[in-house]
Amino acid sequence: MAHGGPAASEAVTEAGTRPSLEGRPHEDAALLYADVLAGRYTGDIAWHRVDAMTVILARIAAVSDGESRAAALTMSAWFEYARGRGSRAAVFLAAAEEAVPGYRLARLLHELLRRGGLPAWARRRSTAWTSGVPAAPRSAVQPWPAGVKPASRDGL
Repeated sequence: MAHGGPAASEAVTEAGTRPSLEGRPHEDAALLYADVLAGRYTGDIAWHRVDAMTVILARIAAVSDGESRAAALTMSAWFEYARGRGSRAAVFLAAAEEAVPGYRLARLLHELLRRGGLPAWARRRSTAWTSGVPAAPRSAVQPWPAGVKPASRDGL
């Protein structure tokens, strides 16, 4: 499978509901992947998968340092951005910068946040992350930057 093809989009969308790929050439998977990362994707988001990945990233960040920690914190920032929580994402990006000054992916995501706006899915009530979705199990490990707690479905 080539660089983040359909498997990358499946990490965010429901299995079997890849409307942007059905009946289209395989090379369009890269465009879909780019749309998801940039917040332009307009399909449904499998929030239970986002929640599960958040737990995994928390565990990775808790036991990592250097580039591995920066990567986990940057992806945590992206998931907060995906939830429509840019301020929380910025805190994760600052922690990634502490782990590896100049970490390229963190800088790119910071630029996306700096430009403002919400992901397309966060602008529609039917696809936005809400507190009505059951939360993923919480890890006892707390790798979050000082003053930041994992996303709560009980309120913002």
